[in-house]
Amino acid sequence: MDDGTGSRASSTIEILIVDDTPANLRLLTSLLTTNGYKVRPASSGSIALRSVAFRLPDLILLDIRMPEMDGFEVCERLKADELSQDIPVIFISAMDDVRDKVRAFSVGGVDYVTKPFEPEEVLVRINTHITLRDLQKELVSQNIELKALMLKQREQEQVMIEQSKMAAMGEMISAIAHQWRQPLNALALYIQDVQGAYEHGEIDETYVDGMVSKSMRQIEFMSSTIDDFRHFFTPNKEKERFSVTEQIKKSIDLIRPQLKAHQIDISLEDEDAIIWGLPNEYQQVALNLINNAKDAILERQERECEFKGYIKIKVIRDREELQMTFSDNGGGIDASILHKIFEPYFTTKFPKKGTGVGLYMVKEIIERHYNGSVDVENGREGAQFIIRIPQKQEEGRHA
Repeated sequence: MDDGTGSRASSTIEILIVDDTPANLRLLTSLLTTNGYKVRPASSGSIALRSVAFRLPDLILLDIRMPEMDGFEVCERLKADELSQDIPVIFISAMDDVRDKVRAFSVGGVDYVTKPFEPEEVLVRINTHITLRDLQKELVSQNIELKALMLKQREQEQVMIEQSKMAAMGEMISAIAHQWRQPLNALALYIQDVQGAYEHGEIDETYVDGMVSKSMRQIEFMSSTIDDFRHFFTPNKEKERFSVTEQIKKSIDLIRPQLKAHQIDISLEDEDAIIWGLPNEYQQVALNLINNAKDAILERQERECEFKGYIKIKVIRDREELQMTFSDNGGGIDASILHKIFEPYFTTKFPKKGTGVGLYMVKEIIERHYNGSVDVENGREGAQFIIRIPQKQEEGRHA
């Protein structure tokens, strides 16, 4: 029960009084019961320890000078036991030497009251330490809940990371299809030409050499494409210094055939800059933002025939920060949802395409791993994403 101030009502609090003098036991018992506390008296240290083992009290008032086992030893034993070590112990003793007080605190006491005592003083100190104990319990409980919440959040983040990887893989498979369409068509034409050349008796050494050379060029292009995508999915194990521009260019190269097929122009205006981190991770950021712009333009093209899109990327650096801007003419983002687009699983494209984790992962990567920021605003013709990363980054500082 709570008394409205954050502390429990005294009627729910049980206090163990340990004193070998019957008059002191009666006096303290009367004082505490009159003020609503539950009381357990113990006339010796051994009885007190057995009483604690039977049921834990909320607080202990402990005399020092007792036969067989003094208060110091009783307190030491209580603090050595995991079950009783957190019970507040207030020493009440006629011993007022500084060394006795120092020892009382060194063995685990939380307070020291000198006999003869004022009843009001004892009550105030009891209430103070009961309140502190309750606050400590509440803090421990909140820490446990917080740890469980953090664990759940890490698990959810891991799921999002895997979903982001799968989404990226889907984009890559689509990009491979676009990359291979032209060389596959070329190879199909070469094969058909061989059949026609055979029927007309045109096959000779020169023809075969030319056909082999042209076919191998197409095959080598397809092979290099596979290497590009394989490198994209090879995780960097250690951070390194890398060129931001270089990673943006790699992202553009991966998706350029798709952009070209949909009449989307992409340009990069750059001032090369070096940052510390995982290159593939940043490449994923750039690819997510380019894909997001591409999808917005494709939606506009569904409404406006013959519409030609563009994506502009600009890299600017100064002494303080590196700024990267990704802008497009896809029509922008509805103002009512502008503040939501970085939230996990928020998407306007599902289930047709998109899982709602791409922009969330962009924000997570830039903020957590680069100590930077990601902002979005609507420009004249479309959305504009602005990434800012501090120029001064200590190697190995950001995990």
